[in-house]
Parts: sequence; structure tokens; C-alpha cells
Amino acid sequence: TAWSIGDPLRHVDGIFLHKSSWIDENGIVSSWNGNNLVWTLPVTLWNLSYLKDFNVSRNTISGTIPNSITQLTGLEQVWIRNNLFSGPLPTNWSSIKTLKVLDANTNQFTWTIPATLATSTGLQRIDLWSNQLTGTIPSTFGSLKVLSALVLGNNQLQWFIPSELGNATWLQFLDLRNNRFVGTVPNSFTQLTGIIGTTNKWFYIEWNALNRNIWPNHEAILTPSVDSWFTILTNKWRNNQKDITPPIISWTGTVPVV
Repeated sequence: TAWSIGDPLRHVDGIFLHKSSWIDENGIVSSWNGNNLVWTLPVTLWNLSYLKDFNVSRNTISGTIPNSITQLTGLEQVWIRNNLFSGPLPTNWSSIKTLKVLDANTNQFTWTIPATLATSTGLQRIDLWSNQLTGTIPSTFGSLKVLSALVLGNNQLQWFIPSELGNATWLQFLDLRNNRFVGTVPNSFTQLTGIIGTTNKWFYIEWNALNRNIWPNHEAILTPSVDSWFTILTNKWRNNQKDITPPIISWTGTVPVV
């Protein structure tokens, strides 16, 4: 069915607006990728109950993503990177069991990361790089057994890195840099063989406020495959001095005469 800007959306099951867009065999995939759209999303968009893939990346769309998006219970992929979305991320993702990708890279989202994202146990990619998110990493993410990429760098996340995250053993890429994390790297991260092996070292933690003893008791758990990775990890401590107050040193006695 032909459709143009301004037409009602309630009966649309597929949208094709760009040569890079595509519609699957069921006609239920939408992509407005790279069209330089400058607007806010219409509220009727969330009535597209058959929508599986939603892609509006690389535009200048502003406004919020309402909780109404969670009415799309068959949603599998959300690509909204490189826009001007703001406000909190939708909080109630528990109604969506099919989500595989949430990519909101480079926006202006605030508030915290919803723990209910872990309801979709098939999540493979969460990319929230370069927003204004606060709080910490939900411990529920440790239950995501097929999560391969978790990108949370360049936000305002803080407190401790949850040890439960070490249970997400499928991780191949973990980016936590440029936040406000404190403490140490959990010992449970030794289970993350996809980021601590000799070939895959995609674990970024620079520019936080982690302790100098970044991975305590590591001598007891090092293996040949971990050793070279740990050298890289400890070298990164030099960039983990954000918000750290320099120690006050008190001197006694006299200055020796040379």
C-alpha cells in the first residue's frame, strides 16, 4: 500500500523510505536509516503491532522514546543511534521477550539503565555509548547468556561493577570506559574468556575511578591466556584516576644537608 508523510500509520505493516531499508518476507520490518530526518516520532507509530525491526539511526530525531514501544511485543531490533533522543529510556521491557538488539549509541538519554531489559534472554547487543546515563549496571545483565556486546562507555555510570556480570560468559566486547566506576574488577570476570583470551581483548575500562589494585587476588587465578591480558589491564590503571583525591603526605624531621 502506498504511504506518505501525514497518512495514518495504524494499517501500515512495512515502510520503505531509503535504498538501504529492507522489508522481510512477512513485510513487517521498518527502516528509516540515514534519511536526515528532523522531527519527533509520531505517537501512532507504536500502534504498528507487527513491527519487528525499528531503525531510525543517523538522523536528527529528537524527543523521547515512550514506554509505548514496549507494546510491540514482537520487537527484535531497535536501532536509534546517532540522533537527539533524550529523557529516560523506557523502563518496562518485561513485555518484550524477543529483543535481540538495542542500539541507542550517541544520543542524550538520561536516568538509569532499565534492569527489565534482561527479560529478553536472547539479547545479543546492548549499545548505549555516549549518552548521559547515571546509576550503575543492572546485576540482571548477568543472566543474559547470549549477550556478546555490552557498550556502556562515555556515560556517567558509577558505583561498583556488579560481579554478576561475570556470568554473561558469551561476552566478546565490553566497553565501560569514561564513567565513574569505583572499586575493582570483579574476580568473576575470569569466566569471560571471550575478552580475556590472547586473541580477543575487547575490554575497555579506562577513565574511571578504579582502585590501584584493579584486580585483587589475581595471582591465584592467572593462567597463561590471562597473563598478557592482565598486563594490559593493569597498565590501564593509569587512566583510572577520575575523581580520585591525591593523598596528603605529612613529612617530619629536617631536610638533610647534601
